[in-house]
Amino acid sequence: MQQVIIQNTPAPGYVPIGYRPHKEKVTAGLLALLLGGLGIQHFYLGNTAAGILSILFCWTYIPALVGLIQGVVLLYMNEQDFHARYG
Repeated sequence: MQQVIIQNTPAPGYVPIGYRPHKEKVTAGLLALLLGGLGIQHFYLGNTAAGILSILFCWTYIPALVGLIQGVVLLYMNEQDFHARYG
């Protein structure tokens, strides 16, 4: 006799309430180093206002300097601190 196991799986496309997608530390750091002048890392990490400000002031090269510093900080940050801060 064969047993049939029925698993209670959610419907396709179901997103639980309060779900936050997993962010990768290395991805955020590389985005900051390579595209920090446009503030792409801010959009990836969920800070849209800072990303828009970076785009508006990209002609001053200040966001590029901030992106360079933030990229190094993100890459050297440990995993627990990163996930506690950015989810």
